[in-house]
Amino acid sequence: MVCDYFLRERATGIMAKSGHNLKGFMAAAGTFGFRLLDSEDITPETARTLELATDIARKAILAADIATEKIRQRHPLATRLLVKIFGGKIRSVKREMTLIDADQFKAHKCYRFILFQTA
Repeated sequence: MVCDYFLRERATGIMAKSGHNLKGFMAAAGTFGFRLLDSEDITPETARTLELATDIARKAILAADIATEKIRQRHPLATRLLVKIFGGKIRSVKREMTLIDADQFKAHKCYRFILFQTA
């Protein structure tokens, strides 16, 4: 039994950096003597988890923004220095939000339940 995510043919960018090639995976399974019994795309069911993760992440970012608002207003020079030091990390985190975006996931990947039987 396998339950994992696989790249779609049109997967590109950051979304294409992780996941398995479905055709290659199925071919390898056959080569090693596994016979396919069932294969089901469960992406719609699992995408709900990503929607929840995105919601939590957005709320955490908003909370951090609200919590640091007064500090940013009172200490603009220190704020600019911190942004200069940590700006790359902040941009990286925002860019990686794509990884938990349910619509992006569905466009580039599929989550499958696959059942094999040994020959």
